[in-house]
Amino acid sequence: MNIYARIRKIEDPIEFKRLVDTVLASEYGTDYQAVKEWRDFGVDGYQKNDQTVYAFYCPKYPERKELKQYREKVVTDITKLKKAIDEKQLKLKVKEWIFVTPDDLPVEIIDLIGNQSKQYKWKSGALTAQTLAPLFMKHQGIQPDFPGITAGLQLDKIPSIDVRLAENRSYKMLELFNDGTEDIRNIDVKISDDNENWRVMTDYFIYEFEDPIHGHGHSMFNLKKGERQYCNRVPNQGGFYFKISGVGVESNKTFIKESFIEKINAN
Repeated sequence: MNIYARIRKIEDPIEFKRLVDTVLASEYGTDYQAVKEWRDFGVDGYQKNDQTVYAFYCPKYPERKELKQYREKVVTDITKLKKAIDEKQLKLKVKEWIFVTPDDLPVEIIDLIGNQSKQYKWKSGALTAQTLAPLFMKHQGIQPDFPGITAGLQLDKIPSIDVRLAENRSYKMLELFNDGTEDIRNIDVKISDDNENWRVMTDYFIYEFEDPIHGHGHSMFNLKKGERQYCNRVPNQGGFYFKISGVGVESNKTFIKESFIEKINAN
């Protein structure tokens, strides 16, 4: 079982909170503040510079499979936070609300997070094992503190990129997510409609936080662990081939990934 699978299966809320707090503190340093569980007003962690609130949720099975539990947690925590701010029980400034949970989220919950946050003009997002795993691998110094996650694993440096046609602020784009265990350099991205004539796309990428309309495309030669970047010059209905190659920064391993993005049925 890999790191992603082990984080995804965590059911102990205390263990999960310790893991997330440690990972985020390693990533952001003193800019990240962990919050005690009692009287937290729906705030489990806070990133000062970006004014980001993190709300943790680690349900057990079989409740974890029920959408109702996730809906209630999202709505309750956001409502609790807004009420505490309005009643001046909290003086935190909030620009973004992040839902943190071990398991992958269904689209209904992702949509709910966005809609609930939007009514208060907050940005929103989610952290799951998919994102936490590469961050955990990035900060090697914390790994000995979590033997339940690392026991028996060979923590090799492996370059890997997950590629899909994803929605970025209502636009369909080619998403590249570094789900490996090291940064990747010398990335080359090509797409083709017929698997014969190829177009180089490396210069048309935007960062995850950039506006697809007003953001300026840049050359993507490097992709950090846990980082996402989007190409907004691909057919947004799919129906194209891609070839992606790169080199692991630490291992110097070369990899090539190629496949076909299925066409989305407009109906």
